[in-house]
Amino acid sequence: MPEKFEIPEKFENKDRVLQRIEWEKGEAIVRYVKEEEEDVDAIIDAVLSMRKVDAKKGKKDFIPLDDKNIEGIKREITDSQEGKMIVLVIEAEGSPRGFVEIRPESGDTAVVGGITVHENYRRKHFGTALLNNGILEAQRIFGAKKIELQTDEDNEARGLYEECGFVEVPIDPKKYPLTKDRNDKTVNRIGYEKILEDN
Repeated sequence: MPEKFEIPEKFENKDRVLQRIEWEKGEAIVRYVKEEEEDVDAIIDAVLSMRKVDAKKGKKDFIPLDDKNIEGIKREITDSQEGKMIVLVIEAEGSPRGFVEIRPESGDTAVVGGITVHENYRRKHFGTALLNNGILEAQRIFGAKKIELQTDEDNEARGLYEECGFVEVPIDPKKYPLTKDRNDKTVNRIGYEKILEDN
């Protein structure tokens, strides 16, 4: 189980390790994403892995990975380096195996834009480590007092969100419009939020 999370006293170096986790194959680390080809490739690989799992369930590909989307991933990494959003990765066996992205929204709210762990590295508390560290960084850097996210009703990661202290809330259809699967069936979306304690 991941150790207790603490907010660092200062934010001086994005190259520092945010958390170390022991797992059956050694040590995994949570860190900021880097503007390096290996990190970009690893994020793309994690997204492709997620799409593969979703395809097995008959879900529509919501994120086509064409050149435009790959450039979007690179832009988010640059935005993270510039402090406009948070993109953290979890590195295991020498490469990133998952990521979380959180961006500031309005007022004191931040939004989880996405969290993905490669299918071969799930159920190892990597998602918990990513999400908890991302929340702490959003609180510390953006002054977030509330974190929001939305997901499909049948997303197996809902247990992760609840484990990390999120509670289900009504979803704003203007903010999160309805989507359809490959069979043109409406996908039910669920909203979650976590109110953060002052530190």
